Amino acid sequence: MDVKAAGSDASIAERDQYEKNVRMFHEFLNSNRSKWEKTLDTELANHRYRIPVELKDLRQAEEGLERKILQQPVKYLLAWEEALMTFLKDVNEKACKQLKQPLKLDIQGSFGRNHVTPRGMNCTQLHQLMKVEGIVTKSGLTAPKLLQSMHVRKNQEDGHVEQRDHRDATSFVQSSAAGAMPSHDSEGNELALEIGLSVYKDYQKFFIQEAPENSPPGQIPRSIEVICEGDLADKTKPGD
Repeated sequence: MDVKAAGSDASIAERDQYEKNVRMFHEFLNSNRSKWEKTLDTELANHRYRIPVELKDLRQAEEGLERKILQQPVKYLLAWEEALMTFLKDVNEKACKQLKQPLKLDIQGSFGRNHVTPRGMNCTQLHQLMKVEGIVTKSGLTAPKLLQSMHVRKNQEDGHVEQRDHRDATSFVQSSAAGAMPSHDSEGNELALEIGLSVYKDYQKFFIQEAPENSPPGQIPRSIEVICEGDLADKTKPGD
């Protein structure tokens, strides 16, 4: 009982913090409404759905906020992107309805100690927002990644559909959730995956190698693997 109560309290506190972050960023956008209206119009006119936000602007809005976003991006970015969508709906409802994909934030500026080369990446930077400088040495093909699977009753056309969300360790959430494919529904009927109704997003891997001039003398340049999804996939090629 105590465990359930503690879990419920933690969930409520997390939701309250999320809503607080939504309100805070919405107030930040409204504090310079004309600037952000112009920025959104410009980006959408050029079919860009990642809206640039400078760390220095966040610092002016709240002291130390730029460090918080770099240390805990999951805690802030999802809430801020929701606030951004709400702001767009307020200032340009027509553009909001015509969106082909959700708006995302592109955090820019001086990352300080979070700006590293592949050699500087280590376990202490897990779950942080990092800027890694290097050369793309190898990039994989873009492939679809399953986000939500839809299942219908096999050999029956009664319109019954069951869905299952799929999240892994790379998902932009606090905790991943296992997404095993259901084989039967609650009534024991056999289910089949409906590929056409399922939801996917682009997925790609590539490798960034430390530039030779940045590696210590006599040592081999180090590489790291990068996973990009959605609109970030298929943006790089070897040599970039």
